[in-house]
Amino acid sequence: MHYRQVRILFPVYLTFFLDNMGFAIVFPIFGPMILDPDTHFFHPDTLFATRTLMLGVILACFPLMQLFGAPVLGELSDIKGRKKILTFSVFGTFLGYSITAIGLFFHSLVFVIAGRLLTGLFAGNTSI
Repeated sequence: MHYRQVRILFPVYLTFFLDNMGFAIVFPIFGPMILDPDTHFFHPDTLFATRTLMLGVILACFPLMQLFGAPVLGELSDIKGRKKILTFSVFGTFLGYSITAIGLFFHSLVFVIAGRLLTGLFAGNTSI
């Protein structure tokens, strides 16, 4: 593979890596954070069943929105161009990660879920 091909494909591979990392990174981080009553993300008296339900919701947000985002971003890339939509989706992914980080910092379940939804939506860029 020539240097020019590597330089051209690097942003595509980096985007693909970030999207897959965004899906997989939540398993080792969110599991203990949500399920452990000592982390104070939920009130210590919150039932374990409620905690596991919320963990399932947080984990399901990403692939659910990826399902909806992929056809939309794919269609937009055909209309506006792949480079523009890929750049737009990377910015959207960054925004989603930022919202998730804010939610984690302030222990806000709403922000965590909103961030995961937004990140999943823009992770639909794999169709581009």
